[in-house]
Amino acid sequence: MYDYRVILGIFAAILGVVSLAPYIRDMFRGITKPHPMTWFVWALINIVAFFAQVAGGGGPGAWVSGVVAFECFVIALFSLSRGEKRMVALDWWCFAGALTGLILWQVTDDPLAAIILVTLTDALASVPTFRKSYLRPYEETLSSYFLGTLRSLFALPALGVFSLTTVLYLAFTALSDTLLVVTLLLRRRQLGRVSKI
Repeated sequence: MYDYRVILGIFAAILGVVSLAPYIRDMFRGITKPHPMTWFVWALINIVAFFAQVAGGGGPGAWVSGVVAFECFVIALFSLSRGEKRMVALDWWCFAGALTGLILWQVTDDPLAAIILVTLTDALASVPTFRKSYLRPYEETLSSYFLGTLRSLFALPALGVFSLTTVLYLAFTALSDTLLVVTLLLRRRQLGRVSKI
């Protein structure tokens, strides 16, 4: 008999792949325009989160962070040619702050400190995408963020150990993806167009 955590971990990892498939599709169709700064930082912090969760005993619940890190790198690379080209000062400040958070994690060399810094870094790195989503809500793929919320929610009960180190980042990504879904839905409604999923 399989451990339910393994089954949930596999399902969360599959949702990780599935959640970004529509995003990549829309990116190649020219509909979605990813913000390069956000996606590069998300790739880096998911690698850090994965290793910190593994070190903290996260088990199968940590797998999704590894899968998402790979996918974020793919999107980040493609975003250089197919993504958002307009950068404002706030984007650069958030990017610098996110990289500073990653450097501080290297100095601390502690899984809990890493997760706290990764979560703060993720919040900062998300600002350019939230800003762009508010201004141009049809340049993001709504279904990817909805599935991202589900991905994190399925990964939480798959964790081998429940501690701040293993839970914090997954809980934050579920909340962040949910807030992005709400932002996209509200802005699309305000603009008076039918929401495309």
